[in-house]
Amino acid sequence: MKPDRERERWRNRWRVMGKGRERENNIKRDRENKIERKREKKKKKKKKKKEKKKEKKKMKKKNKKKKKKKTSKAFLDTVSIAISQKLASNVESRLVSYRYCHRQSTQALKSKPKKTRPVKRDVHFPAFPPQQFPVVVVLKAWKKNKRIVERWEKLEEEEEEPEEEEEECEKVMGENEEEKGRERKEKEIERKKKREIEREREEDEYVFIGSNI
Repeated sequence: MKPDRERERWRNRWRVMGKGRERENNIKRDRENKIERKREKKKKKKKKKKEKKKEKKKMKKKNKKKKKKKTSKAFLDTVSIAISQKLASNVESRLVSYRYCHRQSTQALKSKPKKTRPVKRDVHFPAFPPQQFPVVVVLKAWKKNKRIVERWEKLEEEEEEPEEEEEECEKVMGENEEEKGRERKEKEIERKKKREIEREREEDEYVFIGSNI
């Protein structure tokens, strides 16, 4: 074999080997690229899910706030109606239990009320039907503001006996003023005594210092 032919054969072999290596490298790159693409897709899906959850939470909070505002306005309206009609003093005797009224109100709002089991009543049924007057809301407001009944009772007592209370207040005020005058006089006497004692101490110190000199 001539040396030129051998060289050509070796060159061809190296070319084939180089092409094979390039193919293997390309296959590895393709596999790595596929894996990276899958990872990116998974990350994007996770981000979308998190964003959707955050949006749902925000919407729920907004809906809750809106519902609370509506109920608070209804409470104020019904309480004002009860006070104007002077029902606050007799709320406890006329209202139905909270559970019964709540069931009744939920059924009235729906177009087709579902069948529910009868509930025990803690208080006897009112004289007026609950459809004419919103009993549930008044009861809720009454539970939150239990002082309404006490205020009405106090106002009625004040209207009946205003003169006696004024006389008692005048007597108490006179006694308080006399006690305050006595206390002031006693405090002034104590202050004078303290001042005299301080002056005597200052004079004694001055004499003592002069004798040392």
